[in-house]
Amino acid sequence: MDALKVMFDLFGRGRDVFKMIEPLSLDDLHEPPAPSIAWQVWRMARSLDHNLSSLLNREQIWITAAWHQPFELPADVRDFQPGFPPKNDLVTSFRVTDKQLLVDYFDATYALVTEYLAGLTPADLDTEIDHDRYPTPPTIGIRLVSVGTALAHSVGTVRYRNWMAGRPT
Repeated sequence: MDALKVMFDLFGRGRDVFKMIEPLSLDDLHEPPAPSIAWQVWRMARSLDHNLSSLLNREQIWITAAWHQPFELPADVRDFQPGFPPKNDLVTSFRVTDKQLLVDYFDATYALVTEYLAGLTPADLDTEIDHDRYPTPPTIGIRLVSVGTALAHSVGTVRYRNWMAGRPT
């Protein structure tokens, strides 16, 4: 099996969340408990932006393309609170006035994923990265699996929230 095809499939499944939020109202997207579905979807895109921009050796599009502006949030590269559980006020105060904004930002960050994956070879997946951050440097493949797994967890959270609310999953 081609590992890069698996990566494309893994990240592509993150887009499944849009089928789940399409029928939701803005109230549904923001209903308690925190973190809301809207925040969860936003954080998926922020995580992709953070991680893929780093792998591509460029600034996050959150700042360079001014995505923070339509969300009415600061241009903070770590506002999405890496790790879990999130502990900042943004988690409880996060709101969007247009669901399409979530879709558009995710699509923009997903474009980073496809750009990055298209430039890789299977051998690149074994390249060590972040030598100064970790005692045992992860590989590109391990980083991509970690980010893809986090994406899948978020999709699962949205699916679970919809199931608990009696909505289609």
